[in-house]
Amino acid sequence: MVQTAVLRLHRRRVDALNWRPNVIVFGGPPSERRHLIQLSRWAFEGHGLSTYGYIMEGQVGQAAPQARQIEPDVRTAVAERFPDMLSRVTVAQDVYEGSGSGGRPEAFAELLRDLLALGENLLLVRHDSVRSFGSRRTIDVWWGGLERNGALMLLLVHWLSQRDEWGAARVRVNVIVDRAEQAADAQTHLEQALAQARIRGIPNVIVRPGTDVPFSDVIRRESARADLVFMGLRPPADGEGAGFVARVEAQMDGLGTVVLVRAAEHFAGVSLLFDD
Repeated sequence: MVQTAVLRLHRRRVDALNWRPNVIVFGGPPSERRHLIQLSRWAFEGHGLSTYGYIMEGQVGQAAPQARQIEPDVRTAVAERFPDMLSRVTVAQDVYEGSGSGGRPEAFAELLRDLLALGENLLLVRHDSVRSFGSRRTIDVWWGGLERNGALMLLLVHWLSQRDEWGAARVRVNVIVDRAEQAADAQTHLEQALAQARIRGIPNVIVRPGTDVPFSDVIRRESARADLVFMGLRPPADGEGAGFVARVEAQMDGLGTVVLVRAAEHFAGVSLLFDD
């Protein structure tokens, strides 16, 4: 019976209504990434399988004994914040470095392209070490046009909203349009999206003051005080490294904790808003 059920799930088309995630969190020592474990619990507990992956860099033969030695401590540290989360310590000879300007942007961009080529949903978390998740009273979602990104973001917000810790949060779903005549249609589509996602949220359509005004300026003005911000991620182009990191950092400038979302191509959303 178990085999039959697993095969049925494997063959079923994945969409926002039936998705049961198998989440792998890459975060180094768990004592330094408690926010990732906590966010994973809020978003995924009871909805799928979550694993914390700690990758040690080094020669496998030399580092494997140390990996086995610290694995119980890693398991304990993870379980303190997410009891149902699995953990695994492994060794790799060459771990991609960098998650921003302090690392290797080219290697980081290459890693993202590889993950997307494998057809994985991708979440990048930029944690504000000062504000963290704030008072957990405001969640802002920025829908940039890609249908499946929006569906995945709304699903994550729906799951967060079911938690006691986020149950009182005000949710706003924002979209930017260039012309005032686009606002009414965008408002209608946002209302439909919120209803379909079963989210008590506020649709917020913003008319950009001018085409010369950067989207990042509008986002910063609207979401600077939000406790958690979800935004779609435009992946790096071939050969784009430092430019990609600079673009993403500019997009998040002035915000608190941000989750960048890129849904896999097989993740079917709902027919809303704009074509990509």
